[in-house]
Amino acid sequence: MSKKLLFVLMFSMATLTSAASIEGKWKTIDDKSNQPKSIIEITKSGNTYVGKVTELLPAATATVCDKCTGANKNKPIKGMTILTGLKKVNDTDYENGKVFDPESGNTYSGSAKLINGGKSLELRGYVGIKLLGRSQTWQRVQ
Repeated sequence: MSKKLLFVLMFSMATLTSAASIEGKWKTIDDKSNQPKSIIEITKSGNTYVGKVTELLPAATATVCDKCTGANKNKPIKGMTILTGLKKVNDTDYENGKVFDPESGNTYSGSAKLINGGKSLELRGYVGIKLLGRSQTWQRVQ
């Protein structure tokens, strides 16, 4: 096998591997206005994944978590961790996480699923069972 072909194969495999992970930056979309609202960076921490708000975009209606209680009360939303504990189940599905909504101050059970070949992430927040919740689709930024 030529060195050039080996390089192409290795590059292709690295690209496929990175597309099969929720790690990276994701653009959230406001449910009401359909405008980009924030950028969330998801990273791996041990065997779970966490997501932090790294940027607030013009559609963001709040910059401070005034509906939060406890340590997050009146703290800036930028820099806030909103996803914790997601565990990879298979190449596309992540379960057993917690999703924090700074707009309501509530925390929900959460799951995530890579869709559109890893270009989109369907995040589901729910109470009790998945049927009792709602989903958002985020777009991969990088």
